[in-house]
Amino acid sequence: CVLQVLLPGLTCHGAFPQKGINALEEASRLILSLSEFKHAKNSYLQDSSLFTRGVEAKMSGLSLPQEAVVVIDKQLVPPETPSSVIRQFKAFGKDLYQKGVLAKSLKKGYKVSLKPRKTPYLKPFIQDKNHKLVVLIDNIIKSKYGFVDHGYGLSVGDDNVLYHQLKKPLICLGVAGGNPHEANEWVSLKSMQELEFVYRKLLENIIKII
Repeated sequence: CVLQVLLPGLTCHGAFPQKGINALEEASRLILSLSEFKHAKNSYLQDSSLFTRGVEAKMSGLSLPQEAVVVIDKQLVPPETPSSVIRQFKAFGKDLYQKGVLAKSLKKGYKVSLKPRKTPYLKPFIQDKNHKLVVLIDNIIKSKYGFVDHGYGLSVGDDNVLYHQLKKPLICLGVAGGNPHEANEWVSLKSMQELEFVYRKLLENIIKII
């Protein structure tokens, strides 16, 4: 999910910055403190994580920014939800104000919300490896290649939506590749040919377990 954290400041004339509190500087203190944020752990998906993906503050004229918004991308693991992460960030901010990292006089203006979007945010899930569909796919792969491996936390984002909306078991059978979201992102042609065999056998045998 994507969070918007509003950091209040105290505006004043830019010729006398010592009289105010620059909201952008407050935002920078929050960002630097994110290394102390306590992430949820999961034995399959490991730790949840986050990164700062944007900061915005606007002020007209020669004045200190009165508020800044830090945009944070948070990757969730069970049992986290967007709502639980909002509560955690509110508590995290409260702690920073109590410690004096952020200006205590402005703590009432600190706000955390989800960045609005038309589609639901991606709730995490873990598919049971003992489900009959997963067992069928495992057997098909083993019969051809001798072994099978399960990669958790490597599915595409759509999987999370489908799993929760359809309430159906879900496993991602994809191709091998590398450098995702980087230069020279690639997909293995050989793995596409191998995957064709797996899908063909799955379609031939899935009727047996439906």
